[in-house]
Amino acid sequence: MRPPSDVTSLFPRRSTSDDAATGRAEPAETTPQSFMATASASPTGRETIAGDGAIRLLVIDDHPLFRHGIARALASEPDVAIVGFGETAADAIRLVGLLLPNVVVLDLNLPGGGIGAIEAIRARYSEVRVLVLTVEDDRHRVTAAMQAGAHGYLLKGVSGRELAETLRLVHRGNLYLPPELGARLLGGATRPPPPSAAPSAPFAGLTPRERQIGLLVSQGLSNREVGFKLDLTENTVKHYLTEIMRKLNLRNRVQLALLGSQQDHGPTSEAGASGIGRGEPGTFGRA
Repeated sequence: MRPPSDVTSLFPRRSTSDDAATGRAEPAETTPQSFMATASASPTGRETIAGDGAIRLLVIDDHPLFRHGIARALASEPDVAIVGFGETAADAIRLVGLLLPNVVVLDLNLPGGGIGAIEAIRARYSEVRVLVLTVEDDRHRVTAAMQAGAHGYLLKGVSGRELAETLRLVHRGNLYLPPELGARLLGGATRPPPPSAAPSAPFAGLTPRERQIGLLVSQGLSNREVGFKLDLTENTVKHYLTEIMRKLNLRNRVQLALLGSQQDHGPTSEAGASGIGRGEPGTFGRA
């Protein structure tokens, strides 16, 4: 996906005449410090109420126009309440503790480092979910973000609707990578590897059955689909997966998928990429 040439190409900006017609003035820039005092207000001027099922969203990006773009794109979403904004990695860590969001959207290219911010948030606030929204599409950066604990990854240039839907997926507990990024990272097949296949790093420490299940899960299959292929119950697959995560010291299925992409598991097929988005497009099931 090509990065946008400017922020207005991401989230269409109202014209001055449109604002005049609707009586809505262009929002003034809101710094994290001033916004904290009115954390329930929206920068679009629309009052937002974060109900029990609402997404309490913290937005971290060092470009003011892009922060406004996100606010405008989500202004009509009734289940999304933006509770604060920040510009740096330090802002992200501090505001999570102060404003208690349940989802954080952040750029990787933050003063102080986006990867470090993800690691710190996940270490201190394990219940908070992190969605990366960035121009970085380098495989190593994507891998680093997901291994740091991010629950989703989007490239700037997405529509407001796609951003809102991805926020809902992440908020519900799903892990998300766009299909094109997932295919690039995984590139695997959905063919079940033989249990007797010789192990290679990084799955060498697993039993043959655990290695077989780990490879299928890393290709994007759900527990139910793995069970169907291997004639196992869904609960049995879940038990194996728990052991795999423990042995490999992994936290979620995306980390397993990234690890599995390094495993030599024989011939692949073109069907591999289609295994990335079963259930809901681009998702890897629940974390």
